[in-house]
Amino acid sequence: MNWPALKALWLPLRSQQQEWLDADDIPARDLHKNLDDLQWLNRYLGSHWLVLRAFQRLWHGAGCPRYLRVLDVGTGAGDIPELLTRWGRRRGVQLTIVAVDNHRGVIQYVRSVQRSLSHLTVVQADGVCLPFHARTFDVVVCSTMLHHLDWPQGIALLHSMAAVARYGVVVNDLVRSRLHYYAARLVLSVVARHHVTRYDGPLSVLRAYSLEEVREMARLAGLARAHVSTALGYRLVLVYVPPAGVPPAGVRKATDGG
Repeated sequence: MNWPALKALWLPLRSQQQEWLDADDIPARDLHKNLDDLQWLNRYLGSHWLVLRAFQRLWHGAGCPRYLRVLDVGTGAGDIPELLTRWGRRRGVQLTIVAVDNHRGVIQYVRSVQRSLSHLTVVQADGVCLPFHARTFDVVVCSTMLHHLDWPQGIALLHSMAAVARYGVVVNDLVRSRLHYYAARLVLSVVARHHVTRYDGPLSVLRAYSLEEVREMARLAGLARAHVSTALGYRLVLVYVPPAGVPPAGVRKATDGG
């Protein structure tokens, strides 16, 4: 068997099928139950740990400032602002957080479950064209959202995030593989409480990008210094630190890498 055939066994073609979570007309009850599931899964399956580890790297690299302005792109269940808030309280770091998502139902959910976070502002906006000035935020985070986007949108997202970041960018997402797909089907059939989660979870793996695809996506977005690595076997983390005083390069013409 030749290498392309072997690779196809491990790395299936990227799915273009839409997840239920992305549907504008998803019933509110289904959306909320799915987001409840995602909060639990992100906490106990390693996503929170990965975000915090990368976030702390940027914080240390910036000299451990006592005040940070943070942007959470594609906030989803709104668990990242809560996670970073707890981190800041433990370390005496004051955070101002803006969470954005382009789904109206998600925005309504986050506003309802995160009312106690007085330093959190929730904004309905598109991550691929963020409505903020350059270097508005110290750190920009995006967790488990990249796979929801097609190839040109992914490039635009990374460029948009880098443009508004002062200290750096953190992206955490799934890695596509056939093994991870079947693992997701098995695990979510046991631990997921809602049928939308059991459907979307495995599909998310098939929609995810490979490590090489994300590296190329970052290059085309002008993030030449981005470091992309695998983590926990089934996830990837991109960390980008912009050169001091140098804005990100313009988006280059891209071909479909997905």
